[in-house]
Amino acid sequence: MMRVIPDNEVGTWTETSDGTVASRTFLVVELAGTASAQIKNAVEAVGVPARGDAHPEDASLVATQKSGSARDESTVLVTVEYEIPTWRNSPESVSQEITLDASVLAEETRFDINDVRLKASYQIPFGPLVEHYPKATRFGSLMTASVLRLETTSASDLLLRSVSYIEHVNNAVWFGWAAKTWKLDDLQVRRSRFAGYQEVTYVLTYNPRTWRFVASYIDSGTVPPDATEGNGFALFDIRELADFSLLPITMPTAP
Repeated sequence: MMRVIPDNEVGTWTETSDGTVASRTFLVVELAGTASAQIKNAVEAVGVPARGDAHPEDASLVATQKSGSARDESTVLVTVEYEIPTWRNSPESVSQEITLDASVLAEETRFDINDVRLKASYQIPFGPLVEHYPKATRFGSLMTASVLRLETTSASDLLLRSVSYIEHVNNAVWFGWAAKTWKLDDLQVRRSRFAGYQEVTYVLTYNPRTWRFVASYIDSGTVPPDATEGNGFALFDIRELADFSLLPITMPTAP
């Protein structure tokens, strides 16, 4: 009758900057059947930890992989690998990975950061007041976030999500970030090694000045010096708005 002998050989325990990994071995004896059947039955035997079971010395480590190798005509050695669960090794994990990248945004403007018209004046001695309304290059930053998740969402729902959100802008405050500052650029899907799951990547870009379009009235090549929002220039929503709170992702909270 098949028996399981736990921890019959020295396992492993490794701590690195990326975390802790460990392994345990189980000797399954008195197996019957073909060699391949013996290995399968040993790996799935009662007494051998199932994927997702915690390590007896550290509950934060869970079994993520099991493998078996024949020792003789009726004995199989099963090795169980333990890791901290992530989307890469455990479909039960609800974690996600976020990658943030920043780039410089350069734009030509006639207004300062408070939307006040740029103006330089000079009083000519015994002459008129001369006013100059210059252009300037304003530098800001764009932040791109790639959020990678393991999901069971159906293909039809992912297609609907793409149509409903790609090139759309958040319609309200989202994780503390102002409305109209985040835009979904792309939604990428690829097959996961776990049956029934897909790896879904959401690519978003943050613009601190919002994704609205600035339209200015131009008179003789310049914006009128007394231009203000609503009288000389206006801000327009040129992208569709969407409720980003319905997306299944978690973003860092705004500072």
